[in-house]
Amino acid sequence: MRIKLLSTLAGLFFVTLAVTSCLDSDNNNVEYSSDDTIKAFRLDTIYGVKYNFTIDQINRRIFNVDSVPFSSDTIINKILIDSLSVNGWVTIEKNGQDTIFTYTTDSLDFSNTMPDLGGTPVKLKVHAYDGVNSREYSIEVRRHQQEPDSLVWSTPSLSFSQGNADGLQKTIILKNQLITYVSNQVAYTSNLPFGSSWTVQSLSGLSEENIKMTSFLLYKDKIYCVAESGKVFQSPDGLSWQEAPISGNVVALIGAFPDYISGLVMEEGKTKFATTNSSFNGWDADKEIPATFPTENISMASFKTNTNEEVYKYILMGKSTDKTPGKTIPWFSFDGKQWASLATDIYYCPEMEIPTIIYYNETLYAFGGDFTKFYTSQDQGRIWKGIDKMVMFPDKFRGRKTYSTVIDPDNYIWIIWSKGLAEYTETDDDDDEITITTPYDDEVWKGRINRLGFLIK
Repeated sequence: MRIKLLSTLAGLFFVTLAVTSCLDSDNNNVEYSSDDTIKAFRLDTIYGVKYNFTIDQINRRIFNVDSVPFSSDTIINKILIDSLSVNGWVTIEKNGQDTIFTYTTDSLDFSNTMPDLGGTPVKLKVHAYDGVNSREYSIEVRRHQQEPDSLVWSTPSLSFSQGNADGLQKTIILKNQLITYVSNQVAYTSNLPFGSSWTVQSLSGLSEENIKMTSFLLYKDKIYCVAESGKVFQSPDGLSWQEAPISGNVVALIGAFPDYISGLVMEEGKTKFATTNSSFNGWDADKEIPATFPTENISMASFKTNTNEEVYKYILMGKSTDKTPGKTIPWFSFDGKQWASLATDIYYCPEMEIPTIIYYNETLYAFGGDFTKFYTSQDQGRIWKGIDKMVMFPDKFRGRKTYSTVIDPDNYIWIIWSKGLAEYTETDDDDDEITITTPYDDEVWKGRINRLGFLIK
């Protein structure tokens, strides 16, 4: 229906006015509304959800504050308007001419309407009943531009230590700063959220000790670490160290709990489970640990249980002296004092020299080993399966070895690599296995599942 039809419609309104005037001599002044605004606007459901739209009457813009899903492009490219409240009638331009628009039957394409991305908003014109006033609105449907469940990686630094970090190390986040310990004398620091510029820092108080480099632990705004001698050291700033009140006969620090640190201590020639006492000047030892319990490279995660949100479950992985060939065995506890094995003969994590376990995006993940994939558990740590899509490592991680991991307040997973030689096997065209070795630098990587970035204000 072309523009001449619009003129006909307007003419009919005036004819009606004239007839009404003749029939009712007491009402000679009939005024038609000059209201040309859109009062309400909403699209049809997208994946069962109705998205609210904001109407900016001053700038004549309509847009959704909450972006529709990334995958909805094939829905909004041909979608009906669910609600459109106006006085008068609405037109849309087609082939250079205004055409009557019926929102209940005429679908529209909103798949490319974001100006910031080079799109063009859909324009609707509202005509008032008076046939004189009209107002044109620009409608933009905002859509997430990232697959929400995909883990995306970036490289803030290609060499955080100028090639000096080449062995075991540990990274801690303290007061919005990354601190990576590479020896008993040196650490490297970088401010969050960037991690691109790193500063070498000298450590004091540890030079006479043989520090276990993966033992660094944050507890109540102080960092703790263990020496081979069994001494424990503490630091309020991560750089200046002194012997802690809980020092002595400590084999390992397992993890931080709300009111104490869980660890392993040597007592009567046996390695026992222990927790710091209420005065924080010693340890309360318990039972001897099993031979398969990890004593090195320990990584621990915690999460609320499904049955009680006030109860936390703690799961760890690490390196034990009596390891199970081909497997990494998780252990769990509810209090850090008693630990039980989650060993299974099926669907287990492969053997990892430096395993990492994290609770991330409400999911339990484990990784390390040859870095070919993440492993996840849906039953709180017993059954593990590899992931082959969305949550993936960059290919260049394959076969790498020495690293440390932290998760920052913005939900980024940081992986800080020591310089090394990646090694892995492949099958050639003759089905023979060949060993691939590739050197890699002391790089810094960070990755985040996209949907977790959507929550950042």
